[in-house]
Amino acid sequence: MTGVPSVQKAEEAVDTLLRYIESIDSDSSLREGLARTPERVIQSLSEIFSGYSSNAADVLESTFNAEGYDGI
Repeated sequence: MTGVPSVQKAEEAVDTLLRYIESIDSDSSLREGLARTPERVIQSLSEIFSGYSSNAADVLESTFNAEGYDGI
């Protein structure tokens, strides 16, 4: 495998894990409460790890170089 997997492939991987945990075969559908879980997991992880694509210096400058900030 080369490159970054697509969102669809990532959601399929989460679906596979849910089926393993719930002991559901691939021909059956997930129960209603789990149907959108793969999509929600990928959205959540994308948000959690979004900082990896940010420049730390830019983030820290905007946070700690505010006027009147004395470090306390």
